Amino acid sequence: MRAATEEEIARRLDLKILREFRDNPADVRKTRNWFIENWADSPNLAGLSLSDKKAIARSTAEQDQAAVKSIVDYNFEPHFVSTMKPVQLRDYFLDVTKIFDIDIQNTFPNAGRTPLLIEGLHHRCSFSFVFTLIAKFLMPEFGYNSFITFYTQDEPDIRLVGSKNIIDNMLGGRASGIKLSGGWYRRLRTEMTDRTVIFYMGDMAPKLFPKNKSKINRLVLTSDAAPDFEVDVLSDAARLAQKLGAEHYSWDIKKKDTLRLRRVEADDKADLTVPVYDWVFWPALDDLYSS
Repeated sequence: MRAATEEEIARRLDLKILREFRDNPADVRKTRNWFIENWADSPNLAGLSLSDKKAIARSTAEQDQAAVKSIVDYNFEPHFVSTMKPVQLRDYFLDVTKIFDIDIQNTFPNAGRTPLLIEGLHHRCSFSFVFTLIAKFLMPEFGYNSFITFYTQDEPDIRLVGSKNIIDNMLGGRASGIKLSGGWYRRLRTEMTDRTVIFYMGDMAPKLFPKNKSKINRLVLTSDAAPDFEVDVLSDAARLAQKLGAEHYSWDIKKKDTLRLRRVEADDKADLTVPVYDWVFWPALDDLYSS
């Protein structure tokens, strides 16, 4: 993926935040606090709020603030967790259950006999969701012991690295990160067993990958202040699950405080659902996502 241009950075709040964190590594907490407290009054950030997006029918001031906080904290989190010891990081990830109910009742009837592919999205708590599903449910309750995530950058996200360290060395499982480049599918098949869970993010923008022939799915974005609306997303999860013989589940976050896993059958719509102010790609709505 190419680097963002200056024109793109000028139009997107998330890219401005990323650049500030990158350029001021010694003051990331100060930068975080400044954005959360002052973004609405800054002339440099005018017109970049959630309510300024053409795709949004309307948004309240509270939702605008929540949306900004989501992307600030999501991008601040790597700097924050890099200072943690493994036990602290484990507890930090698991603390997501204090603000979210994770509903996986009546799922995984073939646990231990069939691999899983769980399709998620870039929620402000997505790394905590993945780790908590593994540590609190998939390992102790269902017996899964091998976990695979994908990444597209040169190196995996530090949150994935920290999760792998805990899963491998504290929980007795095995976690792998596979870069989506040449030979990735061969490596995936080599590492898979009947007790493997694959995590796949299914909310990428089709415009970023114009040559990719993956299926176009829909992401349903919900809001308390406006009707739900849909955008096109790129996802190969259904086809990959079928090819691997894995059961396909997707995240369903219709409520702002509940993550539910929904089983996706072969002929089902595989739509993902999330509150728009919790989705960290909302700044790219007008540029990269077609509604």
